[in-house]
Amino acid sequence: MAVAIADLNGDGHPDLVAINANANDRTGTLSISRGDGHGHFTGAVLFPLPFPPKTLAVADLDRDGITDLAIVSEAFSLVSLVFGTHDLDLHHTEYKAGVRHRRSRSPMSTAMAAPT
Repeated sequence: MAVAIADLNGDGHPDLVAINANANDRTGTLSISRGDGHGHFTGAVLFPLPFPPKTLAVADLDRDGITDLAIVSEAFSLVSLVFGTHDLDLHHTEYKAGVRHRRSRSPMSTAMAAPT
């Protein structure tokens, strides 16, 4: 399990994003809870992942002003990039399909920085 806080929907309030692995069938979930600006979060919206996630990082990877995600699966030796949408409404709009990058060695962590 990994957790990150970032403004995912552009409303200026921090949102909560978490990944969870299911060891039984080697899958996982991405869960997103919208922040209300007063320190509370909505119930989580769950997105299935076809791999067991290990770590998570958030940043605007494609410089479109919308937060994106990088999810690492050590078991599947991949990094999955999940790009946010322009009209993100966590109850109606899903993140675009992830772009997977296979690695020859198992990745164990993620870190991102804003490009200059």
